[in-house]
Formats: sequence, C-alpha cells, structure tokens
Amino acid sequence: MTSIKKHMENMKDDVKEGMQKVGHSIKNTAKDLKHEAKGVINNLESKKDEIVDEYREDEYHRKLKKDIDKELKDEGFRGNSFK
Repeated sequence: MTSIKKHMENMKDDVKEGMQKVGHSIKNTAKDLKHEAKGVINNLESKKDEIVDEYREDEYHRKLKKDIDKELKDEGFRGNSFK
C-alpha cells in the first residue's frame, strides 16, 4: 500500500506543479496581451491626433480660400483679372 500511496503523492505533486506552470503561462500571456493592447491604444491615439491635425489644416485652407474668394468678389475682381 505504501507504494500506491507514494505514487498518488507523486501524481498529486505533478498535477500541482503542472497547474502552477499553467497559471504562470496564463499570467504571462495576460501581461503580454495587456502590453500589446496599450501599444494599440497609443497607436490609435497617435493616428487620431494626425487625422484631427489634417482636418484642422484642411478646414483652415477651406476657410482661407472662402475668405479670399469673398474678398476678391467684394473688391470687384473676377478670378485673377481686374474688372
């Protein structure tokens, strides 16, 4: 009986050790995924900032063109020629 008991204890220790390894693997995988997710979020925020800057620049150019066209119209100019 002692040999069976010893074998059972060894199996119990092996299962415990295996579960600890699985736990460490899961923990490390979760840390890796968290790190990757933070990288993705930072990348998206950077892209968002770029897009907002491009939009503001385009909006500025549209307003500038509109103001120039209005000023030219108010001054009596047509296109690039005088009236």
